[in-house]
Amino acid sequence: MFRGEHDYQLDDRFRTSLPKDWRADLRHGGFQTRGWDHSIFLFPWEVWVEIEKRIAEIRITDLKGDLIRRFLMGGDECWLDAQGRVGLSAPLRTYANLQKDLVVRGVGRYIEIWSRERWLAYQAQKFEPDLVAKVASELNLDI
Repeated sequence: MFRGEHDYQLDDRFRTSLPKDWRADLRHGGFQTRGWDHSIFLFPWEVWVEIEKRIAEIRITDLKGDLIRRFLMGGDECWLDAQGRVGLSAPLRTYANLQKDLVVRGVGRYIEIWSRERWLAYQAQKFEPDLVAKVASELNLDI
């Protein structure tokens, strides 16, 4: 389970580190693909295989399903190096507008990678406290 939010940077070979306690879950590799709102999703290989099986069940004539298939299948298999870094592909870096400063977030079964600038803007727009409280209530998560 991935939890937390960490600041990292892209190195000159377009790699980023990941927290040490997350690395064991990626020991069999992972799959990086487009995420929502111009982030990158990084799934442990075992989680990605489950998603891929569900995607494969979508009928080719299902246009909504085809949209998701085309969106998510644009990624790459990836591996951690000996220092716990993962390389981020050029198309995904462009999609997420990654330059140097990153935010790496644990979101349960997967990881999100954001440009720090885009993450701060997203938070300001989407995490307005009254809206979060309203959505929590709708999901029966009143605290």
